[in-house]
Amino acid sequence: MNPAIGQPRGGVRASRTERSPAIAGGIRAARLSHYLLIFAAAWMIAMTWRVYPQFKDMLKVEDRLVTLDDYVEESCGQRIGPAAASCVGEARLTGRRLVARQQGQSLLFVIAPLLAYVAIYLPVQRMAARRPSTRVGG
Repeated sequence: MNPAIGQPRGGVRASRTERSPAIAGGIRAARLSHYLLIFAAAWMIAMTWRVYPQFKDMLKVEDRLVTLDDYVEESCGQRIGPAAASCVGEARLTGRRLVARQQGQSLLFVIAPLLAYVAIYLPVQRMAARRPSTRVGG
């Protein structure tokens, strides 16, 4: 410590207790950010592993998973003649729409933590970074 000017030798340097709380908060936020990203990645891997086998042509009908072909068969299995041909076409179109809806829901379920991170956590961090920090110790 240089007694003439009241500063440590080697220039101006603040001790750990004199550093601004914004720096410590930034370090904590960075760690939290990394943990949230790790959680999001683990969630996406686990849910992809769980959802992928039924992703191609499965749809949920009355709380059970069926393939598109089984759905068409259940819908039109009892019909005969010209009504059966039109029923198969309509059931296949309806089934494809239901499969696409099920795939969209599954995809949203898989990427939900990443979307929450981008939509909620990042804007909050940016607003916190813009907020003026208070300096401790003059």
